[in-house]
Amino acid sequence: MRRPIDNGRFASVLAGRVFARGFVAEGVRSAPMNRQTRLVARLLAIGVIIAGAAVLLPHVLDGLQILLRALRHNWWLVVLVGLAVWVLLALGKKR
Repeated sequence: MRRPIDNGRFASVLAGRVFARGFVAEGVRSAPMNRQTRLVARLLAIGVIIAGAAVLLPHVLDGLQILLRALRHNWWLVVLVGLAVWVLLALGKKR
């Protein structure tokens, strides 16, 4: 399909191609993502990256084991940080 671009010039419009003036190929639509969908997609991507790093770099797991051991001894610090984040998020909500 051909569409006018600027001053009578024509160019082919390929699927998914966006031009400077905002022309987009017909039939190509991206679904709008709400906040929850974006959050799930980000968490899934982070999980895939961490799992890939664990498989490709097994020596990283040793460092993770040391970190988890330190957190086991300082569990109260983790609880305090979680409580602080929760309070900040609760105070920042629009009502």
